[in-house]
Amino acid sequence: KANLHEKQNLSELLLCWGRDQFCNPTDVDAINEERVLESLAPHPEGELKELDVHGYGGLAIPQWMKDPRIFLQLRELNISHCPRCVDLPMVWSFPCLGHLSLSNMDSLTTLCRNVDVEAAGHNTPLQIFPVLKTMRLKHLPKLERWAENSAGEINSSMTFPRLESLSIINCDKLASFPDAPVLKYLYLSNGKEKNSATGALIPMPIPLDCLSSLVRLNISFLPVDVVMPPDGQQSQSQRPLDTLRHLRLGGDGGFVSVFNKSKLQLGLRDCLVLVEELRIELCSNIVRWPVEELRCLPRLRRLSISYCSKLEGKGSSSEEEEILPLPQLETLQIYYCDSLLQIPKLHASLEVIEIYCSRSLLALPSNLGDLAKLRNLDVWRCSVLKALPDGMDGLTSLEQLEIGDCPGIERFPQGLLQRLPALKRLSIWGCPDLQRRC
Repeated sequence: KANLHEKQNLSELLLCWGRDQFCNPTDVDAINEERVLESLAPHPEGELKELDVHGYGGLAIPQWMKDPRIFLQLRELNISHCPRCVDLPMVWSFPCLGHLSLSNMDSLTTLCRNVDVEAAGHNTPLQIFPVLKTMRLKHLPKLERWAENSAGEINSSMTFPRLESLSIINCDKLASFPDAPVLKYLYLSNGKEKNSATGALIPMPIPLDCLSSLVRLNISFLPVDVVMPPDGQQSQSQRPLDTLRHLRLGGDGGFVSVFNKSKLQLGLRDCLVLVEELRIELCSNIVRWPVEELRCLPRLRRLSISYCSKLEGKGSSSEEEEILPLPQLETLQIYYCDSLLQIPKLHASLEVIEIYCSRSLLALPSNLGDLAKLRNLDVWRCSVLKALPDGMDGLTSLEQLEIGDCPGIERFPQGLLQRLPALKRLSIWGCPDLQRRC
């Protein structure tokens, strides 16, 4: 038992029971841990700025966590692996709280309770999360509402006035999205795809107008329903997603959430024109190059496609010779796409090409030699690739050439290395015939 009540200058407090998500407390554990936590009250007028609670097995928070004086200077609150706990401090009322992280709280249903009650010690009018900038919610299977008042009535709307970063991971029952007018980073994930045995997830509706400040959007294994504004109600001065630059989509649900044909027809296509980076991961429903979807991204500079196991790259006869519709693309990364057979022609804007572990790839882009700006070309573990295309002497800016574990490549095009004036680094490994000839 530690007497923390007298430690007025305590700034950080870490309370850890050493419990992980696979270790559930017994009834006896819960009672004992409630008594222990109650005895660890900091000084009510101290300078506590960071509080971490990990592995607590009690049902309720102690009385001292209900004293707002203790949290007047709190900047950061992290609570994790507390499977029985059903309650939280009045986090919405902490005047200095900038970071909130809640994870593995199996019994938590409501983020904010009693939001109509003004906490004692406030000299200013009631505010909700006045300075919160970062919030992370992870593995909260019963969380279903953002806020309720003292009568237990659900608050239909919730505003985080200064929230810049929001992560929601494995919170399957949370079916609404808060108002966050300055939100810059949004990460939504279910961790993995739902299967037929567990049932499909209900898409989380997100009004497009709520994303007016977004810079980074990451959607993984979670269907999202982007709610388009009614006709005539969209702001003409600033369209939603005008600030979006980085887009990362994981799983079939993530890809379809954004590149849904009906949404694109309703105007979402126009909201993606300023995106500069796109990452597509673990999408098993992509078989052909998503040419039409990529047309929505005319300013894309970086494209990464990884772990798309069914992507073959084939198109119709008219598409096979078509140039990938990304006129400003500078970096193309293709990782672990084992079914990929071919890559479309590329624009002359390309500067970096990285192709790793695409074991079915038969050929590099046929117009590779036209990429006069290309600086880096890395090809690793493409085991059936037989040759490099002719015309590569047009790569007058190429500085780095790496070929690894591609045993089918036996030789360079005749005299290639002598016609690459900018080459600074040549790395060859796992290519026995090619290594001998070099």
